[in-house]
Amino acid sequence: NDATTGVTSYAGATLGSLTGGNPTSIGDISSTQTLTGLNSIYAFRTNADVSGGTLSIRAIDNLNMGGILINGSNTISSNLTFDPASATAPGAGLSGEGLVYVKSGESATISGTVMANAFTKFGDGTLTLSGGGAVLGDVSIQDGTVKLGASNPFSR
Repeated sequence: NDATTGVTSYAGATLGSLTGGNPTSIGDISSTQTLTGLNSIYAFRTNADVSGGTLSIRAIDNLNMGGILINGSNTISSNLTFDPASATAPGAGLSGEGLVYVKSGESATISGTVMANAFTKFGDGTLTLSGGGAVLGDVSIQDGTVKLGASNPFSR
């Protein structure tokens, strides 16, 4: 663990594509992704646009929830489901929480439908949520800015 942040950097294998079912994998996306149908991944970082289909962000358990790290001013127009059904229960915690990080100085957009039990935005960048969806629990903005588009991404 880093002495300052307490976070350990991931150094394992990554996938270069979000296509297909990869519920325990981490994606490192550097080229535009066009998805069809249902796709799944545990977490991904991107500096490229993602469109089409549905992307299920899986939870390994209630304490290890997947998320998205957006390192550019990109648009994710795929439908996103932060999937609580994939979680087991080894400890306390809310499964199905949408965790999204936007890098400082960047302005990212999620324009697809977002489904989550809760939603937390990290990072100093700006995130615009312009699609519909439902966040059923708490919404937390830890850093940066969240802008809401015409649709209501937090309807219950």
